[in-house]
Formats: sequence, structure tokens, C-alpha cells
Amino acid sequence: MAAQADIIAFDGESTPVSHTFVVDHVEYTGTDLNAFWQEKTPGVPENAQGTVQLSRRKVNSGMTRIGFMVKLPVMESVNGANLSGYTAAPKVAYVDSAEGVQWVHPRSLAQGRQNAKTILFRILGNQTTTSAAIASGVAYDAQVRLVFPS
Repeated sequence: MAAQADIIAFDGESTPVSHTFVVDHVEYTGTDLNAFWQEKTPGVPENAQGTVQLSRRKVNSGMTRIGFMVKLPVMESVNGANLSGYTAAPKVAYVDSAEGVQWVHPRSLAQGRQNAKTILFRILGNQTTTSAAIASGVAYDAQVRLVFPS
């Protein structure tokens, strides 16, 4: 297994902002494996920090489901104090999330998995020109090389 490392990614703002997801933990539950990362932004409550989860589950058909999920909580905006001077603590209003799932057949080859993943990402990114396929990173290792963090 690969060593679990921090993940750095830019968001989709007009001026992209870098987000660092710090290694949190790995859970083994039966045949399931889940690896977790979390942002550690100072001054932001833990439940309001963005998270990343990588999961692997073998299903009854023999296929393996490999999922990669990003969750970004959005805080309510606090509009000042009430008549008694009390200001409510901010809380999470909702969570924006996205997930990429790859289904792996026991007989599949790394090149086929890479082709499926690359075509999907290029469609999602509306990329119609050729460029080098993504061949590194935690999602690539898990979904193409079948190597998970430890």
C-alpha cells in the first residue's frame, strides 16, 4: 500500500484558491477500505472543514467499487446580534459534494481503467484536445494501479 499523503487541489473560483487536505485516518471495515483527509483551516470549526474520502468496496458480483468523494461545507452567514445582544454561533448550512466512482472488473487491465478514467475526466472538463493523461496522484493510484493508502 502507498503511504497516505496530503492532497493539494485548486477550487473552481474565478481566482482559484488552493485547498490542502491533510491526512486524517484509514478505516478497515470487513472488506471495505476507507481513507480520509480533512482541511485544517485555522479559526474554522472542524465540521465546517472540507473533506476527501477514498473508498474501496468489493460487491457480490465480484466487481470492486472505488469511489473518491469531496465534501465542502458552506457556513450560514451570521447577521449580528438579537435584541438581547446574543449572536448565534455560525453553523453549517449545507454541504456541496462531488463523487467519482470507477467500477473495476477482476480481469480488467490498468490501461483499460486509465482509458475509462481519462475519457470521463475529459468529458467532465469539456476537454476536446489531446494532452497527457493523468498518471499520478491518489485517485490515479487507487483507480488505475489499485494501490490504496495505508
